[in-house]
Amino acid sequence: MDLFAEKGYDETTIDDIARAAEVSRRSFFRYFSSKSDLMGHGMVSYAEAVTEIIQSLPPGLSPFEVTRETAVRFLSGAAAYPRTRKIMAVVARYPEAREAQLSRMAEVEDKVARALADRLEDVRHNEPAPRLLAGLLLTIIDVTLRQWFEFNRPDIVSTAEEVLSKLRGLVGHADQSRRASEATSRISRKPSARPKSRTLKRNAARPARPSRLAR
Repeated sequence: MDLFAEKGYDETTIDDIARAAEVSRRSFFRYFSSKSDLMGHGMVSYAEAVTEIIQSLPPGLSPFEVTRETAVRFLSGAAAYPRTRKIMAVVARYPEAREAQLSRMAEVEDKVARALADRLEDVRHNEPAPRLLAGLLLTIIDVTLRQWFEFNRPDIVSTAEEVLSKLRGLVGHADQSRRASEATSRISRKPSARPKSRTLKRNAARPARPSRLAR
């Protein structure tokens, strides 16, 4: 990664990587199929780090608490890692590097979803809840890292809390809109009451029938 940051991702060749690692070109291809494969391999470590945090959390936490704690703990470690900003700079500058990471994202999501499913009671691995939470967790991490890097934020934890607060606001607004829509739908389905005034007018207009006693 240091070589990519110094020389540029597109400009770095396989021979450059092999020399920096002090291995032969043939040895490089024993482990990686290409430069993109090497770049994407970092996502394996990413998945392992996130799943280890999920597994280490104490029992009894709600799904949202698990999501928050995992995001905050991972982000704290990422900000303390000296190469994080270098990696993000390479990914931001070179689309091919970004594509290399994204090519492994489905694998990351699968591993995170399985780890979350193990924590959720009475939830099967093929149900949507673990995958929804995994997607949410990884999105929170991604958005926070981008905000922290692009705006050179000094504290990544406070940045994460801002992202989480925004998320809670959006979910709350969506819930209010849903309830308002349901209330409107219930009102529209009620049968309209027939106006009593029209019935009274029609009765008043009819001539009174003579009673049997008057005949």
